[in-house]
Amino acid sequence: MANYQIRNDCFTTEINHIPSKYSKNLKMIPERKVLLQNEFFRSFSKIIIGAKTYLTPKEISNLFNIPETWEEIKLDEIGKKRKRSIKAYIWKNDSQTIISCNQLSGSAGWTNVAIKELVENIKK
Repeated sequence: MANYQIRNDCFTTEINHIPSKYSKNLKMIPERKVLLQNEFFRSFSKIIIGAKTYLTPKEISNLFNIPETWEEIKLDEIGKKRKRSIKAYIWKNDSQTIISCNQLSGSAGWTNVAIKELVENIKK
């Protein structure tokens, strides 16, 4: 295990380098991958990746050097006729919890229930 200090600060960055209007079907560029593999990100006890469609679970495991085992959690269910689950994926190791979910915006379909459930899982 690397020798780093766990942080209680907050930091945010974008996975994609192009605004979404122009980035349909684009994935992470190599320079962004190098950035996210920096030891700086190992210093946070909780990491929330609000970009589920940009990164696969395997890519997240590789990026953050964590086991390829994760837990899928259902945060809420939306839709009257066609039900759709709002889900997140959680990885845990001795020093970090990494959560992957959809972008945290109203257009992504987040409900108040789903946000509350996400917060509860972040607190764990």
